[in-house]
Amino acid sequence: MPGIIKGRTTFAEFFPWAQEIVSFIEQLDLEDVHDSQLMAVEKSAAIGYEIPPAVNDILKNIVKIRRAYHDYFKKQQRYPRGMRYQAAAQNAAGADLSAFDAVIFAGFFYLHKSEQKVLKIFLPLTR
Repeated sequence: MPGIIKGRTTFAEFFPWAQEIVSFIEQLDLEDVHDSQLMAVEKSAAIGYEIPPAVNDILKNIVKIRRAYHDYFKKQQRYPRGMRYQAAAQNAAGADLSAFDAVIFAGFFYLHKSEQKVLKIFLPLTR
């Protein structure tokens, strides 16, 4: 995906852009956005959004970029926050809470979609 580094030939030029890409992927994971939803974005980006070309290049390949990002961390057996939240949302239904006397949810200012999914599953079990 050469478009990602276009015009960013040094580390100092690429690093801030890489941080933006990682932040975007984190938000996709926290909001439990699935690849099927992103494919529609890719198709629209291929036509061309009225946004900077560098952003459009990312959106054209966002599924591939995100999968590569996830694959890298899975191989390292390290999971960024977004991946952990998304996994929790996808696996919460099978959780066994019988070993706990209480489950306490606290400190929420904003709930990401992944957190909402977990709470919808767990709250009926905690009453």
